[in-house]
Amino acid sequence: MARDVVCINDVDNSIWSITDNASPNLYPEQIQLGYNIYLGDLPPANRTREQAEAQLLNSPLCPSLDPSYSVLHRKRVQISTRGSDNDEEYTATVTWEKWEPETEGYEFLGGSISIQTQTVYRAYDRQSITWAGGLDPKQKPELYDLINVNLGSGPDDDGSVSGVEVPYPVMNFDIRKVYAKGTVNLGLFTSIYGYVGRPNSATWRGFPVHTVRIASIVPDNSDPDHDFITWSFEAIPSDNNIAIKTAFGDQQDIVVSKRGWDYLWTLNRNWEDPDGFVVESPVAVIVDQLTPDIDLNQVI
Repeated sequence: MARDVVCINDVDNSIWSITDNASPNLYPEQIQLGYNIYLGDLPPANRTREQAEAQLLNSPLCPSLDPSYSVLHRKRVQISTRGSDNDEEYTATVTWEKWEPETEGYEFLGGSISIQTQTVYRAYDRQSITWAGGLDPKQKPELYDLINVNLGSGPDDDGSVSGVEVPYPVMNFDIRKVYAKGTVNLGLFTSIYGYVGRPNSATWRGFPVHTVRIASIVPDNSDPDHDFITWSFEAIPSDNNIAIKTAFGDQQDIVVSKRGWDYLWTLNRNWEDPDGFVVESPVAVIVDQLTPDIDLNQVI
């Protein structure tokens, strides 16, 4: 049975430099983790220091951004064999540190609010339903605010809901900050690429938690005196007290709230009323966080 190639050992250190004990967002200056790397399952020719380093740096146990504090970057790796005649086992210590570039103290803001579309399966506020004349009242199924419902009751009709495309606003904005010369280099790209796509874990510049995320980062060192980084963001608001109707149980609304970049979906079942109409109806509403978040206050 093959052994794990990379595993964490008992080295787990944090180094703090606390200047404000009242700060609600304290982060260590440095974190260190120890690792054991086993190459015994490889051919002898492949049991090299380079192979051990590659196994470590490609392991999900050693990410470029520390998983406990997402603003700490992997900076140093120290690796050695367990003994002078041992090419099967290596030990390593990896250090993550904060990225704290020197800024020039000013920035430029730009952006837009644009229209995008999304598929909506439930009406925001149903205004009316006009049934065909002469339809038996018992043959008028409850639609439960669903849009484009297939109501047939034959064996090939699953009561599906098609929905409709509707526009909604999305805020996009850029912050172009000025940094000290020398900030922008290839190492910077390696360090900060993991920021992209992560929503804010704490309130940032007036945006509530999980409503704004970094869409792209564009560094620029073309100026002879300063470096620039353009941080692009996307923002959408949270939805509170969302009421979704269901045909099951006591038929009360399912009421939930969703932070901006959380994902809301429904677990559905087909419901057949006494007259044979089939309608798809939710039995549960699930809200998921899809990506790790990040404290933007520690980044920009």
